[in-house]
Amino acid sequence: MSSKRTTTLKTYGSRGAGGRAKSFSGDIMTGEVASDSRPPDGSRTSLSSLKRKHSNTNNLHSFFSVGQASKKAKLVEHTKKATSKIHTGPENVADTPVLTQLHFLSSKPTLVTCKSCDLSYTQGAPEDESFHRAHCLRIVRGLEWSREERTLEKPLGSGTSDVEIVEERCLLPNGDVGRVVRIRCDVTKGKLGQKVTILLSTINKALSAPSLPESSLSLSKAYVMIVPGSSSKLGTKNKPLAKRSNVERIVGCVITTHITSAMRVIDSSELEASDVSESDLVCVDIDDSRGNVYCDPSPIPATLGIPRLFVVPSHRRQGIAQALLNAAARTAIWGCPLDPTGGQIAFSQPTASGRAVMKAWGGYNIHIYDEQ
Repeated sequence: MSSKRTTTLKTYGSRGAGGRAKSFSGDIMTGEVASDSRPPDGSRTSLSSLKRKHSNTNNLHSFFSVGQASKKAKLVEHTKKATSKIHTGPENVADTPVLTQLHFLSSKPTLVTCKSCDLSYTQGAPEDESFHRAHCLRIVRGLEWSREERTLEKPLGSGTSDVEIVEERCLLPNGDVGRVVRIRCDVTKGKLGQKVTILLSTINKALSAPSLPESSLSLSKAYVMIVPGSSSKLGTKNKPLAKRSNVERIVGCVITTHITSAMRVIDSSELEASDVSESDLVCVDIDDSRGNVYCDPSPIPATLGIPRLFVVPSHRRQGIAQALLNAAARTAIWGCPLDPTGGQIAFSQPTASGRAVMKAWGGYNIHIYDEQ
């Protein structure tokens, strides 16, 4: 009985039977052997051998899996290196186009107006910004009048000079001492011609006015106020004036021209009292809060026209405009001084500040004429 049981156990737990058994998983194989394959003497030889098989199988799987992962990692790394070499090659860098980055800021306006010179320009445009810097410098500080240009000045009445001295010493209310010089507007050659072109262009830009007609330039002259670059202040009467600096600046200008007729300005009180319709009058828009100016279209005789009048903001309210107008009325027509209140002087389309100067200088006898 005992021999038969022993034989049965040996046959069931033999190595051949264990080798023929199919293991679906390591845990199932180990559980079956532990419960049924124990020999009578308590030996665990078959269990140990099966465990070694299972561990070897796991090691084999881990070996192949690690090898495959390392190969994939090396392959990916090799691909990245090859890609970087393709993009960073010197022959491909030359073919890459140069790109420009644009920033669109809708919250900030592109068209800005300078508070110093009142010029509107496009912010970010190199040409506009360069033009604004030059124009703003002339408006704030005045146009430069060099020592070389001063040598061109001749006494008034010489007849052959393009630059004539009208008034050598002009005392201003703030203590500055300047002089009034008259320049021909049709000068186009040399450094003086460039200076006249810049002067007229700067004034037209500042007043938002068109260029003067070419036909009138030969009859036009510019009366300019020139002051030292570093303003000379007057002290007591016994102290001498400061020496004139080499560089001077033009701080005011009045352009004069010859005209034959003008229009009478109708006062607002006269317009309300009369039965004349506004549609029968000529409306002059001067951008004034008090309203426009209306003129009688019937022509009246006039002799001297003032198409442009400008003083830099830093020198306004110093009597410069009135001094230039007086010099023009006195010397524009040789040997025939004009009276501001006589009705022979007319302004072209004035601005609001120009109208105030016009009324303060000539009263109600100043007329308006059309440049065209």
